[in-house]
Amino acid sequence: EEKMYSEYHSDDMPESTLKTENFVRRNGYSFYTENGQVTSIAGIDISEFQGDIDWDMVKAAGIDFAMIRVGARTYGTGEIVMDNRFGENLEAADKAGIKTGVYFFSQAINAQEAEEEANIVLASIAEKKITYPIAFDMEYIENDTSRIDTLTKEEKTLVTAAFVNKIKEAGYRPMIYGNKEWLLKRIDISQFTTSSFWLLQDDEYPDYPYKYDMWQYTSSGSVVGIKG
Repeated sequence: EEKMYSEYHSDDMPESTLKTENFVRRNGYSFYTENGQVTSIAGIDISEFQGDIDWDMVKAAGIDFAMIRVGARTYGTGEIVMDNRFGENLEAADKAGIKTGVYFFSQAINAQEAEEEANIVLASIAEKKITYPIAFDMEYIENDTSRIDTLTKEEKTLVTAAFVNKIKEAGYRPMIYGNKEWLLKRIDISQFTTSSFWLLQDDEYPDYPYKYDMWQYTSSGSVVGIKG
């Protein structure tokens, strides 16, 4: 694992040009700097589990963008459950001057289910102002079995592509979420050279070798205006 998964090297993927020494952490926030100037912007991801949010306070705390959950497919029965705060979160974030993107937690086991998820997302954001990407968040469930556990790498890649292509066809920017292991071992990222990537890596700085657009550096951050 320390060797950057070099056996999973892909010639098709553009490599990350970010330098590890340029990552700075202050007050729990991580920043990317160039010549001493911060060149990154800070964002959060949000679902109904965050409850009532004071978005003006979030904006004042220096948050520039939010990735907001549209819904999820359950990992047991595979039914789709909408996030019951999606609409209000999207509207309130926008009103506070925070840029928004969205994500869907997928447990699709075939292309048809993935397209269904993409269509639900597209219907949910129709007429709304989305300037950030639409992210496909598929992951294994810790300490439990999930319906995607038996899918091969090829199958997960096909499922991801079905979602991504629907989003792209609709004129939005698709994004693929995953940790280093997921992106390098569980799907074939070389199929997604035109997609954006959202890397989850709970470390001082990321060492994922390829280009990524968003880095989630903690799952336990706290922001003024959001409880918990």
